[in-house]
Amino acid sequence: TLNINRFIMKKVIMFLLLVVITMGVQAQTTSNVSAINGDIIVEEVVQVQGKKSQELYSNALAWISSSFSNPNSVIKNKEKEIGIINLKFIVINGGTSSDPTSWLDLSLKLQFKDGRYKYTFSNIWLRWCDSFHSYGAKDEPYFDYITRPSYTLSMEESKRKLLKDLNNTISGMKRYISTPMDNDW
Repeated sequence: TLNINRFIMKKVIMFLLLVVITMGVQAQTTSNVSAINGDIIVEEVVQVQGKKSQELYSNALAWISSSFSNPNSVIKNKEKEIGIINLKFIVINGGTSSDPTSWLDLSLKLQFKDGRYKYTFSNIWLRWCDSFHSYGAKDEPYFDYITRPSYTLSMEESKRKLLKDLNNTISGMKRYISTPMDNDW
């Protein structure tokens, strides 16, 4: 029975360790999402060793060109000299791309310095298709939507959902900006 007790104790310790690690990972996953003055902000500084700000800026423009059918319509302004690009676009978060039921309408600011860049999503609105408006859904800032008394998710769960909705955009952007562009065709 001593061996059985040790075995059970090891399993309990491993389980508790797994729970603690999982909780730590979950706590870290939304550290770049904050609520500021009634707006939800998602931002991160991404380190990219050995890259000049101009190269990161050019890679970002390549990402924008490959990700949007009309890149000039999403770029609101760009200032190469100081390394800033501001965009406004939508991310579908309900339904399908051909038949969306809801989407996030948002702004993205990209800032570049040697060896790093910062992205900031802000001014995030939740928009609904017309058929959902007839059921009482209304277009509103994402913060207002998730802080309504009738909303069932906690703030932490809402942040995780937002990151999940933005995941494809963020991962594609990071991959494009951080990877050297091969212009030797």
